[in-house]
Amino acid sequence: MHQLSFDSDRRILMARLSGVFGSEELAALDADLVHFLSRQPQPESVRGLLDFRDVVAIALPESKVVERARRPPIVRGQRVMVAPTGMGDSFAMLYRAHQRLATGKEPTVVNTLEEALEILGVTAPNFEPVTE
Repeated sequence: MHQLSFDSDRRILMARLSGVFGSEELAALDADLVHFLSRQPQPESVRGLLDFRDVVAIALPESKVVERARRPPIVRGQRVMVAPTGMGDSFAMLYRAHQRLATGKEPTVVNTLEEALEILGVTAPNFEPVTE
């Protein structure tokens, strides 16, 4: 499951993931990101924050992670992934490495939301749920 929220002042789109993250969820997340960005003026200026803190299991085969990582990123601005040690960090590192090899771009991977916000230069975020 995922929930998108957007800080329109700072142009940061956050996807909070929860439960089991598998192939169907990855496809649904990608579709929702594309849909949201298609309605944004200057979508290339939107930065991304992918939050794995509430994920209980990653149910993606390594081949699926590599396949997705080899495609261009959907969010083209700065990207940060919150992947706590033990849950999501191995997925995030695999994704990051293959994305760097395939596209020359890679997300920053951190352990906490606080670290992610610091990297994005945000002290008081104002994320509002994306309703469509």
